[in-house]
Amino acid sequence: LREVKGRLQMYKPVELSEKAKADKYQSPQGTIKEFQTRKVENATYDIHVSENVNLKPKMLAEVNRQINKCIDLLGVRNKEALPKIVIARNDTLGSYVACENKLYINSETLHRKAYEKYLATLKNPASRNPLMTMLHEMIHWQDARKYVAKFGEITQQDEYMAHIIEKHRSFVDKLVQKRYNFAEISDYASRMYIGGRYDEVMTEYRVKKLLG
Repeated sequence: LREVKGRLQMYKPVELSEKAKADKYQSPQGTIKEFQTRKVENATYDIHVSENVNLKPKMLAEVNRQINKCIDLLGVRNKEALPKIVIARNDTLGSYVACENKLYINSETLHRKAYEKYLATLKNPASRNPLMTMLHEMIHWQDARKYVAKFGEITQQDEYMAHIIEKHRSFVDKLVQKRYNFAEISDYASRMYIGGRYDEVMTEYRVKKLLG
């Protein structure tokens, strides 16, 4: 019991703001979900959590761990521009909204052992590393920050998406010329190639390169 108590004391308690704020999430299918979030006052980063998620100290430690690892993998130097992280229960594991610089992450990805078991059941993911989802969305974030540095703030999500898809088309075209099989990246990358989402193909490609 003392050993268990000692391990629990390694994680700092979650301190939430008293005031909740309205938020809404739009799934890839177009479904909009509205919910309330509270800011995690003692988090290292700008983290908010949906009121229907019971954010435990170990989960908070895990999200901080994932962000730190992704920052290292991507060579991020300017942490001031990091996205607002919203921990919620969504129809998808993760999503990044460039015009709001907001990253949604499913609370289920923060239960590391359970998430590893889930990844093990997938037929052909880009990686079975539990960092996969956070890294995927952080790559989208990094692409957006490069756009901002060159063209200024993103005000129209659709306009930005058209730009980033076209930007990655040339590299994807080179892979096509080499008769590259996108299923070698992941099943998701293969589906996204068919749908013309070259940004998603390249994001999965980079996840595989970084995590294996």
